[in-house]
Amino acid sequence: MTARWYQEMIACARETCPFYLFAYVIMPEHVHLVLQPLPGVTMRRILWHLKKPMTDKVIECVKTHQPSFLTRLADRRPSGNIVHRFWMRGGGYDRNLRSSNDVHEKIGYVHGNPVRRGLVECPEEWPYSSASDWILDKPGPVPIDWNHIPDPELRR
Repeated sequence: MTARWYQEMIACARETCPFYLFAYVIMPEHVHLVLQPLPGVTMRRILWHLKKPMTDKVIECVKTHQPSFLTRLADRRPSGNIVHRFWMRGGGYDRNLRSSNDVHEKIGYVHGNPVRRGLVECPEEWPYSSASDWILDKPGPVPIDWNHIPDPELRR
């Protein structure tokens, strides 16, 4: 359920703080995105729009359907206040990709995550990924910005 929600969150974030999306995979406990912010849009803003709405939705769902689970989402801030978190502290792990080869290498890495974890045998079998877009030319629920991918001839 949360993976589908996150697919919706990606679409909403793209409307609020535009970026080109090249690839994604939503794993059971983490997410990978390969994207390019549009001019004037910061990664900090993109991350906020990718994380905050999802946190709000999950916390509200837990409060409504499984309130005892809230203790597992509790996080004590340095000030002593307790907040409920869906994401780990920090901004995540991001990296600047400096060449089209780097972009395509990371797209392959992202799509290979479910295979390396033993969740599926082939990347395109994982429903929460853009792998089927890339491998089967089968559009998924989150559109890929094909016209903006560096060196499309490197497409696998």
